[in-house]
Amino acid sequence: MNALAAEIKGIVCELLALDPTEVDESTPFDEFGMSSTMRVRLLATVETHFDVLLDIDQLYRLTDLRGVEAVVSEALERRAAERP
Repeated sequence: MNALAAEIKGIVCELLALDPTEVDESTPFDEFGMSSTMRVRLLATVETHFDVLLDIDQLYRLTDLRGVEAVVSEALERRAAERP
């Protein structure tokens, strides 16, 4: 697991009050009881933590750790490309 994935896992585990050993990269967040409200909270938390802007349309991709990592990676790449 890379550093970005580990940070995201920490955020998700804190948000859902889970032990990190319970969360696998591909386990759907729905299995842990993540509601749509919690998914919005995850989006906002990730935006703040990584200092990126995410479109609300990305919510559908925040279904597991891999999805969150992909969304954040893309946002970090966009941010890097926009800065001189």
